[in-house]
Amino acid sequence: MVKRSRKAIPLVTQEKVMVGANELTFQVSTYAALLLQLIDSITEYRIPHERRHSSAVAAYSLGLTRISGLSFDARKIQLLWYAALLHDVGKLCLPSAIWNYPRKLTTAEYSLVKTHARLGFEMLNALEISNDVKFAVLHHHERWDGSGYPDELKGMEIPLFAQIIAAADVFDALTHRRTYREAFSAQEARKIMQEEPLKFNPLIIEGLEALDNDSDLIATILPTTDSTFSFHVTG
Repeated sequence: MVKRSRKAIPLVTQEKVMVGANELTFQVSTYAALLLQLIDSITEYRIPHERRHSSAVAAYSLGLTRISGLSFDARKIQLLWYAALLHDVGKLCLPSAIWNYPRKLTTAEYSLVKTHARLGFEMLNALEISNDVKFAVLHHHERWDGSGYPDELKGMEIPLFAQIIAAADVFDALTHRRTYREAFSAQEARKIMQEEPLKFNPLIIEGLEALDNDSDLIATILPTTDSTFSFHVTG
């Protein structure tokens, strides 16, 4: 009997997040990375105009963390990356057609859309995953002034991961085309968000000045190799 040797899948891999010409790498579980990539691909398949949205939100979230002066250890950074990639996982529970209408949603349709945050939380709540990730998914549509959903949290009632992802999410959404509107430039997107200062943590919103999707993201806004961040930027 001939035994076939199988190449073992490494338990840890170097994950890469590309932002323009910059490459941000850090260590994550191989299986976790593959699963997150699969979820991202399924979401893109069902919602074509959100292609690479979660990946971009993850990169912007890490960038905003750095330039906002927030000090996270390697584990927290890893969890933030997971949370950002999974922030819209609840959309998989809703009809794909609702994401592709060539118009603005009706009030009833928008009410249905808003359930995706809680649906995502419920999906993750059945798994052994950090509360930091689960509550970031649940609250990434909360707003600093309490006008968000699902629980109308305000200020520091909102989990910090959710505050970061909220800003990154809106910035990326504004700078990409939707079925009912064209994309805004990075400058236009920043202006829109800064004109509503009560919607986001002021500390985080200041970091938007360094986010520019029209050119390569400058390395200074991304984590560098040091004792706090266990990854680096090249390019």
